[in-house]
Amino acid sequence: MVTRVLDTNVLLDRPLKEIVDSFESCKIVIPIPVLIELDTFKTSQNPNLRFNSRAASRYIDKLRSHGDLHEGVILPSGHTVKIELNFSNISLPFNMDVSKADFRILQVCVGLQEKGEEVILCTQDTNERILADVLGIQAESYGDSVNLSSLYKGWRYLELDKPTMLVLLDTGKIKTDIPFLSNEFLIASYGTDYVIGRYNGSKIEFIEKGKNIYGVQAINNQQECLVDLLLDPEIKLVTAIGGAGSGKTLLSLAAGIDQTEVIGSVNKYSKVLVMRPQEPIGREIGFLPGSEQQKVGPWLGAIFDNLEFLTSNHAVNKAGMTRNPENAVAYLMDYDRIDLRALTFIRGRSIPRQFILIDEAQNLSLHEVKTIVSRVGHDTKVVLVGDIEQIDNPRLSANNNGLVNLVDAFKGQKIYGHVFLEKTERSPLAELAVNLL
Repeated sequence: MVTRVLDTNVLLDRPLKEIVDSFESCKIVIPIPVLIELDTFKTSQNPNLRFNSRAASRYIDKLRSHGDLHEGVILPSGHTVKIELNFSNISLPFNMDVSKADFRILQVCVGLQEKGEEVILCTQDTNERILADVLGIQAESYGDSVNLSSLYKGWRYLELDKPTMLVLLDTGKIKTDIPFLSNEFLIASYGTDYVIGRYNGSKIEFIEKGKNIYGVQAINNQQECLVDLLLDPEIKLVTAIGGAGSGKTLLSLAAGIDQTEVIGSVNKYSKVLVMRPQEPIGREIGFLPGSEQQKVGPWLGAIFDNLEFLTSNHAVNKAGMTRNPENAVAYLMDYDRIDLRALTFIRGRSIPRQFILIDEAQNLSLHEVKTIVSRVGHDTKVVLVGDIEQIDNPRLSANNNGLVNLVDAFKGQKIYGHVFLEKTERSPLAELAVNLL
Protein backbone atom coordinates (compact mmCIF):
# COMPACT_ATOMS: atom_id res chain seq x y z
CA MET A 1 0.00 0.00 0.00
CA VAL A 2 1.31 3.45 -0.96
CA THR A 3 1.97 5.91 1.88
CA ARG A 4 1.03 9.51 1.12
CA VAL A 5 2.43 12.18 3.42
CA LEU A 6 0.33 15.34 3.35
CA ASP A 7 1.74 18.86 3.63
CA THR A 8 -0.18 21.67 5.39
CA ASN A 9 -0.99 23.46 2.12
CA VAL A 10 -2.82 20.34 0.90
CA LEU A 11 -5.10 20.32 3.95
CA LEU A 12 -5.83 24.01 3.35
CA ASP A 13 -6.81 23.38 -0.28
CA ARG A 14 -10.10 21.61 0.47
CA PRO A 15 -11.82 19.62 3.28
CA LEU A 16 -9.79 16.63 4.46
CA LYS A 17 -12.58 14.12 3.80
CA GLU A 18 -12.64 15.24 0.17
CA ILE A 19 -8.85 14.85 -0.01
CA VAL A 20 -8.99 11.31 1.39
CA ASP A 21 -11.76 10.34 -1.05
CA SER A 22 -9.72 11.68 -3.99
CA PHE A 23 -7.06 9.00 -3.44
CA GLU A 24 -7.31 5.30 -4.12
CA SER A 25 -6.93 3.14 -1.01
CA CYS A 26 -3.65 4.10 0.66
CA LYS A 27 -2.04 4.99 3.97
CA ILE A 28 -2.38 8.72 4.63
CA VAL A 29 0.16 10.19 7.04
CA ILE A 30 -0.19 13.62 8.62
CA PRO A 31 3.05 14.64 10.39
CA ILE A 32 2.56 16.29 13.78
CA PRO A 33 4.12 19.61 12.61
CA VAL A 34 1.40 19.77 9.94
CA LEU A 35 -1.28 19.39 12.61
CA ILE A 36 0.34 22.13 14.70
CA GLU A 37 0.73 24.44 11.70
CA LEU A 38 -2.88 23.77 10.68
CA ASP A 39 -4.08 25.10 14.03
CA THR A 40 -2.64 28.54 13.28
CA PHE A 41 -5.03 28.95 10.33
CA LYS A 42 -8.22 28.53 12.39
CA THR A 43 -8.31 32.27 13.03
CA SER A 44 -7.08 33.30 9.58
CA GLN A 45 -8.71 36.34 8.00
CA ASN A 46 -9.00 34.27 4.82
CA PRO A 47 -12.37 32.48 5.15
CA ASN A 48 -11.39 29.55 2.92
CA LEU A 49 -8.21 28.79 4.87
CA ARG A 50 -10.18 29.11 8.11
CA PHE A 51 -12.93 26.79 6.88
CA ASN A 52 -10.60 24.08 5.56
CA SER A 53 -8.33 24.09 8.63
CA ARG A 54 -11.34 23.64 10.91
CA ALA A 55 -12.82 20.98 8.61
CA ALA A 56 -9.56 19.00 8.83
CA SER A 57 -9.49 19.22 12.62
CA ARG A 58 -13.12 18.10 12.92
CA TYR A 59 -12.54 15.18 10.57
CA ILE A 60 -9.45 14.00 12.48
CA ASP A 61 -11.27 14.41 15.80
CA LYS A 62 -14.08 12.11 14.61
CA LEU A 63 -11.51 9.44 13.74
CA ARG A 64 -10.46 9.19 17.39
CA SER A 65 -13.60 7.22 18.17
CA HIS A 66 -12.62 4.59 15.59
CA GLY A 67 -9.07 3.84 16.73
CA ASP A 68 -5.69 5.20 17.77
CA LEU A 69 -4.49 7.99 15.50
CA HIS A 70 -0.82 7.30 16.29
CA GLU A 71 -1.29 3.65 15.21
CA GLY A 72 -3.48 4.50 12.24
CA VAL A 73 -7.26 4.41 11.85
CA ILE A 74 -8.58 2.10 9.13
CA LEU A 75 -11.57 3.53 7.25
CA PRO A 76 -14.36 1.51 5.54
CA SER A 77 -13.00 2.78 2.20
CA GLY A 78 -9.73 0.94 2.83
CA HIS A 79 -7.73 4.09 3.63
CA THR A 80 -5.64 4.33 6.77
CA VAL A 81 -5.16 7.74 8.40
CA LYS A 82 -2.27 8.20 10.82
CA ILE A 83 -0.76 11.10 12.79
CA GLU A 84 3.03 10.61 12.73
CA LEU A 85 5.08 11.66 15.76
CA ASN A 86 8.31 9.75 15.05
CA PHE A 87 11.54 10.16 13.05
CA SER A 88 12.77 13.36 14.73
CA ASN A 89 16.15 11.60 15.00
CA ILE A 90 16.59 11.34 11.21
CA SER A 91 19.57 13.38 9.99
CA LEU A 92 19.09 15.56 6.94
CA PRO A 93 21.95 16.90 4.79
CA PHE A 94 22.76 20.52 3.86
CA ASN A 95 22.25 21.74 7.46
CA MET A 96 18.49 21.68 7.07
CA ASP A 97 16.90 23.25 10.15
CA VAL A 98 14.52 20.57 11.44
CA SER A 99 12.81 23.11 13.71
CA LYS A 100 11.04 24.28 10.54
CA ALA A 101 7.88 22.42 9.59
CA ASP A 102 8.93 21.76 5.98
CA PHE A 103 12.14 19.98 6.98
CA ARG A 104 10.40 18.07 9.77
CA ILE A 105 7.94 16.76 7.15
CA LEU A 106 10.90 15.61 5.05
CA GLN A 107 12.27 13.81 8.13
CA VAL A 108 9.02 11.86 8.37
CA CYS A 109 9.20 10.95 4.67
CA VAL A 110 12.81 9.72 4.97
CA GLY A 111 11.99 7.75 8.12
CA LEU A 112 8.99 6.01 6.59
CA GLN A 113 11.00 5.23 3.46
CA GLU A 114 13.79 3.69 5.55
CA LYS A 115 11.13 1.42 7.10
CA GLY A 116 10.46 0.08 3.63
CA GLU A 117 7.28 2.01 2.84
CA GLU A 118 6.59 3.40 -0.64
CA VAL A 119 6.34 7.10 0.20
CA ILE A 120 4.83 9.92 -1.86
CA LEU A 121 4.96 13.46 -0.49
CA CYS A 122 1.87 15.46 -1.52
CA THR A 123 2.52 19.19 -1.45
CA GLN A 124 1.76 22.37 -3.37
CA ASP A 125 5.15 23.79 -2.37
CA THR A 126 7.44 23.67 -5.42
CA ASN A 127 10.64 24.07 -3.39
CA GLU A 128 9.68 21.24 -1.05
CA ARG A 129 9.09 18.94 -4.02
CA ILE A 130 12.59 19.80 -5.27
CA LEU A 131 14.12 19.07 -1.84
CA ALA A 132 12.21 15.79 -1.66
CA ASP A 133 13.61 14.78 -5.03
CA VAL A 134 17.15 15.56 -3.84
CA LEU A 135 16.54 13.28 -0.83
CA GLY A 136 15.26 10.48 -3.05
CA ILE A 137 11.61 10.91 -2.05
CA GLN A 138 8.86 10.74 -4.64
CA ALA A 139 6.80 13.95 -4.57
CA GLU A 140 3.73 15.14 -6.43
CA SER A 141 1.82 18.37 -6.66
CA TYR A 142 -1.53 17.88 -5.02
CA GLY A 143 -4.47 19.25 -6.92
CA ASP A 144 -6.13 18.42 -10.21
CA SER A 145 -3.81 19.47 -13.00
CA VAL A 146 -4.86 20.29 -16.56
CA ASN A 147 -2.62 20.14 -19.62
CA LEU A 148 -2.85 23.72 -20.91
CA SER A 149 -1.60 22.78 -24.37
CA SER A 150 -4.77 20.75 -24.88
CA LEU A 151 -7.15 22.92 -22.86
CA TYR A 152 -10.57 23.04 -24.49
CA LYS A 153 -11.13 26.34 -26.38
CA GLY A 154 -14.84 25.94 -27.02
CA TRP A 155 -14.44 26.72 -30.74
CA ARG A 156 -12.66 25.53 -33.85
CA TYR A 157 -11.58 27.56 -36.88
CA LEU A 158 -11.64 25.83 -40.26
CA GLU A 159 -10.88 27.13 -43.76
CA LEU A 160 -13.17 25.37 -46.20
CA ASP A 161 -13.36 24.95 -49.94
CA LYS A 162 -16.52 26.03 -51.75
CA PRO A 163 -18.24 22.59 -51.99
CA THR A 164 -17.67 21.88 -48.28
CA MET A 165 -19.00 25.31 -47.33
CA LEU A 166 -22.12 24.79 -49.45
CA VAL A 167 -22.79 21.41 -47.80
CA LEU A 168 -22.30 22.98 -44.38
CA LEU A 169 -24.72 25.82 -45.14
CA ASP A 170 -27.29 23.40 -46.55
CA THR A 171 -27.17 20.59 -43.97
CA GLY A 172 -25.26 21.86 -40.94
CA LYS A 173 -22.93 18.88 -41.39
CA ILE A 174 -19.17 18.82 -41.86
CA LYS A 175 -16.71 15.95 -42.13
CA THR A 176 -13.96 16.10 -39.51
CA ASP A 177 -11.59 13.62 -37.89
CA ILE A 178 -12.32 15.08 -34.45
CA PRO A 179 -16.00 15.00 -33.45
CA PHE A 180 -17.57 18.19 -32.13
CA LEU A 181 -18.68 18.39 -28.49
CA SER A 182 -22.05 19.76 -27.41
CA ASN A 183 -22.06 23.58 -27.62
CA GLU A 184 -18.68 23.70 -29.34
CA PHE A 185 -18.51 26.44 -31.97
CA LEU A 186 -17.35 26.24 -35.57
CA ILE A 187 -15.93 29.37 -37.18
CA ALA A 188 -15.79 28.42 -40.85
CA SER A 189 -14.43 30.56 -43.67
CA TYR A 190 -14.34 30.42 -47.44
CA GLY A 191 -12.38 33.28 -48.93
CA THR A 192 -13.67 36.46 -47.29
CA ASP A 193 -16.98 34.84 -46.29
CA TYR A 194 -17.40 33.16 -42.92
CA VAL A 195 -20.11 31.71 -40.71
CA ILE A 196 -20.32 30.86 -37.01
CA GLY A 197 -22.32 27.90 -35.76
CA ARG A 198 -22.74 25.90 -32.57
CA TYR A 199 -22.99 22.11 -32.44
CA ASN A 200 -26.32 21.04 -30.91
CA GLY A 201 -25.54 17.33 -30.58
CA SER A 202 -26.50 16.40 -34.14
CA LYS A 203 -25.55 19.29 -36.42
CA ILE A 204 -24.16 22.82 -36.57
CA GLU A 205 -26.74 25.54 -35.93
CA PHE A 206 -25.73 28.97 -37.20
CA ILE A 207 -25.89 31.83 -34.70
CA GLU A 208 -27.18 35.35 -35.14
CA LYS A 209 -24.26 37.77 -35.23
CA GLY A 210 -24.22 41.43 -34.22
CA LYS A 211 -26.70 41.21 -31.34
CA ASN A 212 -27.02 44.40 -29.30
CA ILE A 213 -26.87 43.69 -25.56
CA TYR A 214 -27.34 46.70 -23.31
CA GLY A 215 -25.74 49.03 -25.83
CA VAL A 216 -22.72 46.92 -26.83
CA GLN A 217 -21.96 44.36 -29.52
CA ALA A 218 -19.33 41.69 -30.09
CA ILE A 219 -16.46 42.92 -32.23
CA ASN A 220 -14.76 39.63 -33.09
CA ASN A 221 -15.79 36.04 -33.79
CA GLN A 222 -14.93 34.65 -30.38
CA GLN A 223 -16.92 37.39 -28.68
CA GLU A 224 -19.88 36.46 -30.91
CA CYS A 225 -19.59 32.91 -29.55
CA LEU A 226 -19.57 34.18 -25.97
CA VAL A 227 -22.62 36.39 -26.51
CA ASP A 228 -24.52 33.44 -27.97
CA LEU A 229 -23.88 31.38 -24.83
CA LEU A 230 -24.64 34.25 -22.45
CA LEU A 231 -28.07 34.84 -24.02
CA ASP A 232 -29.12 31.20 -24.32
CA PRO A 233 -31.44 30.30 -21.39
CA GLU A 234 -30.73 26.59 -21.89
CA ILE A 235 -27.04 27.13 -21.06
CA LYS A 236 -26.83 27.27 -17.26
CA LEU A 237 -23.04 27.46 -16.90
CA VAL A 238 -20.65 29.56 -19.00
CA THR A 239 -16.89 30.01 -18.68
CA ALA A 240 -14.67 32.44 -20.56
CA ILE A 241 -10.87 32.65 -20.42
CA GLY A 242 -9.04 35.56 -21.98
CA GLY A 243 -6.39 38.21 -21.43
CA ALA A 244 -6.87 41.77 -20.26
CA GLY A 245 -9.26 43.66 -22.52
CA SER A 246 -10.65 40.60 -24.28
CA GLY A 247 -14.20 41.67 -23.36
CA LYS A 248 -15.12 38.72 -21.14
CA THR A 249 -16.28 40.78 -18.14
CA LEU A 250 -17.90 43.60 -20.13
CA LEU A 251 -19.99 41.28 -22.31
CA SER A 252 -20.99 39.12 -19.33
CA LEU A 253 -22.15 42.15 -17.36
CA ALA A 254 -24.04 43.51 -20.36
CA ALA A 255 -25.79 40.18 -20.93
CA GLY A 256 -26.71 39.89 -17.27
CA ILE A 257 -28.19 43.39 -17.01
CA ASP A 258 -29.93 43.04 -20.36
CA GLN A 259 -31.70 39.90 -19.15
CA THR A 260 -32.91 41.53 -15.94
CA GLU A 261 -34.81 44.02 -18.09
CA VAL A 262 -38.49 43.20 -18.48
CA ILE A 263 -39.19 41.08 -21.57
CA GLY A 264 -42.91 41.31 -22.19
CA SER A 265 -44.19 40.95 -18.63
CA VAL A 266 -41.38 38.72 -17.34
CA ASN A 267 -37.64 39.18 -16.94
CA LYS A 268 -35.35 36.17 -17.21
CA TYR A 269 -33.43 36.88 -13.99
CA SER A 270 -34.32 38.84 -10.87
CA LYS A 271 -30.86 40.41 -10.52
CA VAL A 272 -27.19 40.22 -11.46
CA LEU A 273 -25.06 38.94 -8.58
CA VAL A 274 -21.39 39.92 -9.01
CA MET A 275 -18.52 38.45 -6.96
CA ARG A 276 -14.79 38.76 -7.38
CA PRO A 277 -12.55 36.36 -5.41
CA GLN A 278 -9.53 38.60 -4.92
CA GLU A 279 -7.30 37.62 -2.03
CA PRO A 280 -7.76 40.97 -0.23
CA ILE A 281 -11.53 40.42 -0.02
CA GLY A 282 -11.08 37.49 2.33
CA ARG A 283 -8.15 39.00 4.20
CA GLU A 284 -9.11 42.62 4.75
CA ILE A 285 -12.85 43.10 4.30
CA GLY A 286 -13.47 43.33 8.05
CA PHE A 287 -11.24 46.39 8.41
CA LEU A 288 -13.17 48.50 5.91
CA PRO A 289 -16.03 50.68 7.20
CA GLY A 290 -19.68 50.35 6.28
CA SER A 291 -21.99 47.60 5.11
CA GLU A 292 -20.94 44.56 3.11
CA GLN A 293 -21.80 46.38 -0.12
CA GLN A 294 -19.63 49.35 0.92
CA LYS A 295 -16.80 47.06 2.00
CA VAL A 296 -16.57 45.13 -1.26
CA GLY A 297 -16.92 48.30 -3.35
CA PRO A 298 -13.19 49.22 -3.35
CA TRP A 299 -12.25 45.71 -4.53
CA LEU A 300 -14.75 45.81 -7.40
CA GLY A 301 -13.43 48.94 -9.11
CA ALA A 302 -13.08 47.12 -12.44
CA ILE A 303 -16.73 46.11 -12.27
CA PHE A 304 -17.78 49.73 -11.69
CA ASP A 305 -15.63 50.82 -14.65
CA ASN A 306 -17.45 48.36 -16.89
CA LEU A 307 -20.84 49.37 -15.49
CA GLU A 308 -20.17 53.04 -16.17
CA PHE A 309 -19.13 52.23 -19.73
CA LEU A 310 -22.31 50.21 -20.29
CA THR A 311 -24.63 52.77 -18.76
CA SER A 312 -23.04 55.57 -20.78
CA ASN A 313 -24.58 53.80 -23.80
CA HIS A 314 -27.79 52.79 -22.07
CA ALA A 315 -28.34 55.25 -19.22
CA VAL A 316 -32.08 55.83 -19.34
CA ASN A 317 -34.47 56.05 -16.38
CA LYS A 318 -38.10 54.96 -16.31
CA ALA A 319 -39.26 58.26 -17.82
CA GLY A 320 -36.85 57.82 -20.73
CA MET A 321 -34.56 60.63 -19.58
CA THR A 322 -30.85 60.20 -20.10
CA ARG A 323 -28.80 59.94 -16.90
CA ASN A 324 -25.08 60.35 -16.39
CA PRO A 325 -23.22 57.00 -15.98
CA GLU A 326 -22.57 57.41 -12.25
CA ASN A 327 -26.23 58.02 -11.50
CA ALA A 328 -27.26 55.19 -13.82
CA VAL A 329 -25.05 52.73 -11.91
CA ALA A 330 -26.55 53.97 -8.64
CA TYR A 331 -30.01 53.46 -10.15
CA LEU A 332 -29.23 49.82 -11.03
CA MET A 333 -27.99 49.15 -7.50
CA ASP A 334 -30.76 51.07 -5.73
CA TYR A 335 -33.41 49.09 -7.61
CA ASP A 336 -31.60 45.82 -6.80
CA ARG A 337 -30.76 45.02 -10.41
CA ILE A 338 -27.10 44.48 -9.43
CA ASP A 339 -25.86 43.00 -6.17
CA LEU A 340 -22.16 43.07 -5.23
CA ARG A 341 -21.14 40.50 -2.64
CA ALA A 342 -18.07 38.99 -1.03
CA LEU A 343 -17.39 35.46 -2.26
CA THR A 344 -18.13 33.97 1.18
CA PHE A 345 -21.75 35.14 0.75
CA ILE A 346 -22.48 32.12 -1.43
CA ARG A 347 -21.52 29.44 1.12
CA GLY A 348 -24.62 27.75 2.52
CA ARG A 349 -27.01 29.53 0.14
CA SER A 350 -29.28 28.26 -2.61
CA ILE A 351 -29.63 31.07 -5.13
CA PRO A 352 -32.64 30.91 -7.52
CA ARG A 353 -33.33 32.93 -10.66
CA GLN A 354 -30.20 35.06 -10.69
CA PHE A 355 -27.45 35.80 -13.18
CA ILE A 356 -24.25 35.11 -11.21
CA LEU A 357 -21.00 36.56 -12.53
CA ILE A 358 -17.73 35.47 -10.92
CA ASP A 359 -14.91 37.73 -12.11
CA GLU A 360 -11.20 36.82 -11.73
CA ALA A 361 -12.21 33.16 -11.38
CA GLN A 362 -8.64 32.02 -12.04
CA ASN A 363 -7.99 32.76 -8.34
CA LEU A 364 -10.44 30.06 -7.22
CA SER A 365 -9.48 26.56 -6.14
CA LEU A 366 -11.40 23.57 -7.45
CA HIS A 367 -13.17 23.25 -4.09
CA GLU A 368 -14.26 26.89 -4.22
CA VAL A 369 -15.60 26.45 -7.77
CA LYS A 370 -17.51 23.37 -6.64
CA THR A 371 -18.98 25.37 -3.73
CA ILE A 372 -20.16 28.11 -6.10
CA VAL A 373 -21.66 25.90 -8.80
CA SER A 374 -23.38 23.62 -6.26
CA ARG A 375 -25.20 26.65 -4.74
CA VAL A 376 -27.14 27.30 -7.93
CA GLY A 377 -30.92 27.26 -7.62
CA HIS A 378 -33.63 26.92 -10.27
CA ASP A 379 -33.43 29.20 -13.33
CA THR A 380 -30.02 30.59 -12.31
CA LYS A 381 -27.15 31.09 -14.74
CA VAL A 382 -23.52 31.08 -13.57
CA VAL A 383 -20.75 32.77 -15.56
CA LEU A 384 -17.10 32.46 -14.53
CA VAL A 385 -14.50 34.57 -16.33
CA GLY A 386 -10.77 34.88 -15.80
CA ASP A 387 -7.25 35.16 -17.13
CA ILE A 388 -5.03 32.20 -16.25
CA GLU A 389 -1.94 34.32 -16.91
CA GLN A 390 -2.83 36.60 -13.96
CA ILE A 391 -3.14 34.40 -10.87
CA ASP A 392 -2.77 36.20 -7.53
CA ASN A 393 -3.46 33.20 -5.28
CA PRO A 394 -0.02 31.81 -4.28
CA ARG A 395 -1.47 28.32 -3.83
CA LEU A 396 -2.66 28.07 -7.43
CA SER A 397 -1.05 27.86 -10.85
CA ALA A 398 -2.22 28.19 -14.45
CA ASN A 399 -2.91 24.47 -14.76
CA ASN A 400 -4.39 23.59 -11.36
CA ASN A 401 -6.80 26.44 -10.59
CA GLY A 402 -10.52 25.81 -10.32
CA LEU A 403 -11.41 27.60 -13.56
CA VAL A 404 -9.35 25.38 -15.88
CA ASN A 405 -10.48 22.28 -13.99
CA LEU A 406 -14.09 23.34 -14.47
CA VAL A 407 -13.53 23.76 -18.21
CA ASP A 408 -11.87 20.35 -18.45
CA ALA A 409 -14.56 18.58 -16.44
CA PHE A 410 -17.68 20.15 -18.02
CA LYS A 411 -16.72 20.26 -21.71
CA GLY A 412 -19.33 18.51 -23.80
CA GLN A 413 -22.17 18.87 -21.26
CA LYS A 414 -25.46 20.06 -22.79
CA ILE A 415 -26.02 22.87 -20.28
CA TYR A 416 -22.45 24.18 -20.46
CA GLY A 417 -20.48 26.33 -22.87
CA HIS A 418 -16.96 27.76 -22.93
CA VAL A 419 -15.06 30.30 -25.03
CA PHE A 420 -11.36 31.07 -25.07
CA LEU A 421 -10.88 34.69 -26.16
CA GLU A 422 -7.59 35.17 -27.98
CA LYS A 423 -7.76 38.82 -28.98
CA THR A 424 -7.39 41.92 -26.80
CA GLU A 425 -9.78 44.69 -27.84
CA ARG A 426 -8.97 47.30 -25.21
CA SER A 427 -6.28 49.23 -27.13
CA PRO A 428 -3.15 48.57 -29.24
CA LEU A 429 -1.02 49.34 -26.16
CA ALA A 430 -2.97 46.91 -23.97
CA GLU A 431 -2.67 44.18 -26.59
CA LEU A 432 1.07 44.75 -26.89
CA ALA A 433 1.45 44.57 -23.10
CA VAL A 434 -0.45 41.28 -22.95
CA ASN A 435 1.79 39.78 -25.65
CA LEU A 436 5.15 41.11 -24.45
CA LEU A 437 5.01 41.27 -20.65
